[in-house]
Amino acid sequence: MKRSCAVLAAFLLATACAGAAEAPLEVHYSGAGQRDPFMSPAQKASPEKEDAKEEISNLTFALEGLIWESDHPQAIINGKILEVGGGVQGAEVLDIDENGVKMRYKGQEFILHPKGKT
Repeated sequence: MKRSCAVLAAFLLATACAGAAEAPLEVHYSGAGQRDPFMSPAQKASPEKEDAKEEISNLTFALEGLIWESDHPQAIINGKILEVGGGVQGAEVLDIDENGVKMRYKGQEFILHPKGKT
């Protein structure tokens, strides 16, 4: 029994030392071109939605003010006072709360956050 424990310990020590001498294996992964693992296989990203995402990143929205604790919450975006249902630059205001303004542009939803909140 003692001998088998000693052999096992020697084997474990030898394999641990042998692994330490090798350079660490670097693995590089790129998910480009792969499907989104959080999207249902039944859903497929439409080219229109991909175009809308790109267009959203090219639009400029300046969230200048929020009033959310009222019967008619409002936001000031690009100098324009908006309520839920209003719009600016083709984007519709869906919701206004203390976290920001939820908007939709060509079927893509996004949130404008006030400065200092993300």
